[in-house]
Amino acid sequence: MQIGLARLLLSKPSLLLLDEPSNHLDSAARDWLGKYIAKYDGSVVLVSHDRRAVLELATKAVWLENGHVKMIGNPEEVVAAYEAN
Repeated sequence: MQIGLARLLLSKPSLLLLDEPSNHLDSAARDWLGKYIAKYDGSVVLVSHDRRAVLELATKAVWLENGHVKMIGNPEEVVAAYEAN
């Protein structure tokens, strides 16, 4: 996983589509990825159940449930609504 992710990031794409990128990474690799994404100059679409990643990295969050958009907003509001559900 780490090698594939490193190869992708070294290609310097203008858009990252990341589906659960912190899965199968140790804490050091997750920290590095978070710092990389925070400084990334392109656009990032991140799909994650990792609360920490969403709160630290997202500027907008979308909660999808059963194929429907349930809420769009700032990450704190969306995560709080999800956890309250």
